[in-house]
Parts: sequence; structure tokens; C-alpha cells
Amino acid sequence: MRTNCVTICHRSATAIWKLAAAVAVAIFFVASMSAPAWSQAPADFYKGKNLNIVIGYSVGGGYDAYARLLAVHLGKHIPGNPTVVPQNMVGAGSLKAALYLDTVAPKDGTVIATFGRNIPIDPLMDTTGAASLTAGSLTGSAASPPTSASAFRGTPRRSRSGTIC
Repeated sequence: MRTNCVTICHRSATAIWKLAAAVAVAIFFVASMSAPAWSQAPADFYKGKNLNIVIGYSVGGGYDAYARLLAVHLGKHIPGNPTVVPQNMVGAGSLKAALYLDTVAPKDGTVIATFGRNIPIDPLMDTTGAASLTAGSLTGSAASPPTSASAFRGTPRRSRSGTIC
């Protein structure tokens, strides 16, 4: 009786290993058949194109000066040397520019934007209109000034999940 149990257990363990090996081989073949999407080289893509910098504030301000300084030098550091064109899109404390980048602008790398540092956290503060911003479109910063947040003891939000910290 004991021999039969060992034989059955051994057979089922062997079957499990064979099944696991077959699944692993199948996964390998499926993964190897799905070739990566090859795209053209960045130099070929940007050559002869315009790279637009959407500026969320009016002409003459700090964000405008910063973006225009960036526009002068940025094209030299991108393969294909695109022409960098600054364009102002004033409205709602630069929320208009951020929403344009998120919803209307082409997602091919030909449009970047500069807007207020508060824009990425506006959805946390229940700011009207900012709720439609997606996290993927608001990435990166050319500068990182020190930022802090504080709250008084009597504030209603007492945990990190309820604050922007």
C-alpha cells in the first residue's frame, strides 16, 4: 500500500514539473514572438521638425524668460536639431497650458510645456478642472526648488494620505 502512494505521489509530482516546464516554454515562445516596436532614430524623427514649448504664463514673466532661454539651447542637444518654438498659452494660472499638453497636444514628443509648480498637485487640492490631468503627461522638471508643506494641529486632515506631504 505504501509503495502505491509513493508511486502515485511521484507520478503527480513529475506531471506537475512537466506541466510547469511546458508552461515556461510556452511563455518563452510567446514572449520571443512579440518583437519590440521598432521606431525611427531620434535624429531622423526630429530632423526638420519644430519642437513647441507651450508657456503657461504671459510674455515677460519668469516662466516665459526661463522657457525662452531653454528654447535657445534645447534644439542643439536633441538629435536632429529641431527648431524650438516658444508659444505662450495664458489662462487659469497655467492650468490651460497643462490641460492642453495633457489632452490636445500630440503625444509624439514635439510639444513640451512649462507651467506652475502647483499644477501637478492641484487634483489633490480639489481644484476645478485639474482633475482631468493624467500623471503621465506631467513628468520632469528643469529646476527643483525646495518645497515643503506644513499643517497646524487643528486641521481636519491628519494623515499623509489626506495631505500633499
